[in-house]
Amino acid sequence: MPYVERDSVGRIAALSEKPTSRALEFLDDGSPELRHFLSRARTQADPRQSQEALDTLRASDADLVRVVEDLIALLVRKRTIAMEELPVPVRRKMEARERLRERYRANPLLRFDDDTI
Repeated sequence: MPYVERDSVGRIAALSEKPTSRALEFLDDGSPELRHFLSRARTQADPRQSQEALDTLRASDADLVRVVEDLIALLVRKRTIAMEELPVPVRRKMEARERLRERYRANPLLRFDDDTI
């Protein structure tokens, strides 16, 4: 269900989920032309760019994990939720992460500045 933008010779140049000023033509998902474009895009993808995108996503995931941890800690401190209300696996993971942080904080040879966001 994509809308397509075409280049100067009429080939599909880009896809859009919604119509835009340059992508007004709608193609059915089963369109051979669309399937060809998608196939060509996959084979032409630069593996380094794909790896960079994955690395960026993984780093973002790690950052977001810390955000979630801090958010849960804040909600517990404000007594919005109680730790006991969290599922046991979540509590165990939160406690394990806190123990790891404490171990790093106790080691004077390590810099562990990631205490808060």
